[in-house]
Amino acid sequence: MLLITGAAGFIGSAFTWALNERGRNDLVLSDLFGAGEKWKNLLGCRFNRFVNRNRLFEELASEPWAKSIEAVVHMGARTDTTETDTDFL
Repeated sequence: MLLITGAAGFIGSAFTWALNERGRNDLVLSDLFGAGEKWKNLLGCRFNRFVNRNRLFEELASEPWAKSIEAVVHMGARTDTTETDTDFL
C-alpha cells in the first residue's frame, strides 16, 4: 500500500490518477480539504482510505492498516508564497 500526502492537490491527484491507470488502487490518501473544493480533484480516483491531514500521524501510530504502508509519496506543500509563519513552513 502507498501513502500519498497532498493527494487532493493538482500534482497529488494527477499522481493518484496515474497510479490508478497502472492498476494501483491500494492507496491511502491524505490532505486537508477545509472549505475549498479540492475534494473534486479526487472524483473518479480509486483508493482504500482517505485520512485527514490533521489526523495522519495519530492514525499511522495506531491503526492496523498503517503496517501495510510500503512507501510514502509526499506531494503535500504550502503553496502560499506569502506565508510568514516559520513554524508552519
